[in-house]
Amino acid sequence: MALNIPSINPQLRKIHESETWDYVFIVRPDTDEKIVDVDCYIDEDWQSDETMKEMNIEDARAWWNKLVHNGYERCTHL
Repeated sequence: MALNIPSINPQLRKIHESETWDYVFIVRPDTDEKIVDVDCYIDEDWQSDETMKEMNIEDARAWWNKLVHNGYERCTHL
């Protein structure tokens, strides 16, 4: 897959000042162009200000890499 991340709703997590921040990347392969929705949850509450919809695959890859650079780690227990 083009993101260099797992293809089934990969998730990044960071513990920030006792809060858990999760970003879930949802790849929609049913379109001509790969479209990615990125949902953010803080302590399991959906955060519309941090959520991004309908990113292209290149922008999603850049966002993933930025989050990893800022200390987010892949969550392996979904």
